[in-house]
Amino acid sequence: MSRILIPIPSYGFDPTEVAIPWKLLSQDGHDVEFATPDGETASADQRMLSGDGLGIWKHTLRARQDAIDACHEMENDNSFRHPVNYVNLIESHFDAIFLPGGHDKGVKDFLESPLLQKVVANFFSAGKPVAAICHGVVLAARSIDDDTGKSVIFNYKTTALLKSQERLAYNLTRLWLKDYYLTYPGMTVEDEVKAA
Repeated sequence: MSRILIPIPSYGFDPTEVAIPWKLLSQDGHDVEFATPDGETASADQRMLSGDGLGIWKHTLRARQDAIDACHEMENDNSFRHPVNYVNLIESHFDAIFLPGGHDKGVKDFLESPLLQKVVANFFSAGKPVAAICHGVVLAARSIDDDTGKSVIFNYKTTALLKSQERLAYNLTRLWLKDYYLTYPGMTVEDEVKAA
């Protein structure tokens, strides 16, 4: 059994990208621990759970029912309800880290945290497994190796949310949701990851 860290923002994480991995890892016997910027219980992107505001694209763009169910189940998990504060994270206390995503502007406290970036860099330095999905790859891209001064993913091939996917969701909903699907309107995930 491994001890796996899943850091998340206070608000806005993608329910599918957090709850499904949590469920699978937990079912496989791993000890999953959550961390938030303030050590308080986090909230998923409510639009992804309810579909509110997604218009005719509601059933395509919101989370699937299995992810919604897993998210509600996860919300009752003791580790989720009592997360570690980012400031108290120590890489050596964990065997692996999983970096989920989300596109609501609330994920910025996760993506821009110098504390979390340092923790991610420490996982890379220690040679421990690091997994990332969607905007979670941006956090890895922003994590700098102290020895090289470059991103920890500089010499890696990685997957990331494609510019075409991010732009499609934005274009489908921009008339009423404005830039909801663009966490950073001036830079897509793909652009930032490639730059790193």
